Amino acid sequence: MINTNINISEINSEVSGNDRETVLVVDDDYLLQNMGRDILSLQGYEVLTAGSGLEAVRIINSHPRRVKLVILNIAMSGMGGLETTKALRTCDPAIKTIISSSFHPSRRVMDQLGSHVDAFLNKPYEVDRMVTQVRRLLNDWVEAAV
Repeated sequence: MINTNINISEINSEVSGNDRETVLVVDDDYLLQNMGRDILSLQGYEVLTAGSGLEAVRIINSHPRRVKLVILNIAMSGMGGLETTKALRTCDPAIKTIISSSFHPSRRVMDQLGSHVDAFLNKPYEVDRMVTQVRRLLNDWVEAAV
């Protein structure tokens, strides 16, 4: 069951501190896609969305270096999460990625993801965890770019 009762006022406002950084949320479940968008938009991020891996690659190609981080479902129809992540890293090797899933991935799946993924996020999204992971990875992106 998806928890749609998100109390945004409970989010630690100290975590945000951004200047409209752009995040791409990719999920073929539009409810979860919109939930991710809403959570991050309320934190001040610019959020783009895609309903498939192919659409995500098109967005990254049409907005070079604009999107700093992508959150994507591991088990999408068509181009899955791992294949999409590899394609995104081909487009922009500096892009940060968070794989999300309703199921905790097995050790074998995590080994396959390897260096292609920067973090894992359980669904349904826990607001504090999502915001914290996004901020941490965007901070890492800024430090690597300097």
